[in-house]
Amino acid sequence: MKTLCILTLALAQPLCAIVTYSEPTDGELSNDNLDPTDLGAFNIGTSTVSGTVVDARAAVDPNVDVFTFQIAAGNFLSAITLTNFVSGDNVGFLGFNNGATFPFDTAGLDNSPDQSLFDGGLLFGEDINVNLIPDLADGSIGAGFSDPLGAGDYTIFLQQLGETSIDYTLSFDVIPEPSSILLLGMGSFAFLRRKR
Repeated sequence: MKTLCILTLALAQPLCAIVTYSEPTDGELSNDNLDPTDLGAFNIGTSTVSGTVVDARAAVDPNVDVFTFQIAAGNFLSAITLTNFVSGDNVGFLGFNNGATFPFDTAGLDNSPDQSLFDGGLLFGEDINVNLIPDLADGSIGAGFSDPLGAGDYTIFLQQLGETSIDYTLSFDVIPEPSSILLLGMGSFAFLRRKR
């Protein structure tokens, strides 16, 4: 996992801007909805997660990907975008939850769960380079939620029910809240003014 940090003039602290996680190089993401892989803070910039899921209902070696991440105070998650999707059957399931776990595993989802227990879900694959947050938020799968997604823990649950694998890349765009941009601008202005 690679992380790039920058130093802000106004806050005089590093903000880690980019997290890049790829299963082939960084290891298999968790299969456990109650113990997701923690990818840490997704701060200002675009973080990416790449992986493979295959046959979540398989009797031997079922594979789902579950990971959690944090959005720091003063920032919000503006987009989740599917930037790469390769599969034999063109569809997978993405679940989204506010919190550090996802309430269901594959068997639980198969048994008509109370969808109000997680925030959003969608079938994905044909929606390349489109912000998925509006579809996740609309309540057609899951309880639904309101934008913007501010500070807190969030969990992604990905699965494929067929026997062919899905290779995917998701990008997560994080931007500062408007009040944080104002603070950053005022701090930079004060710094430059003191320099003169």
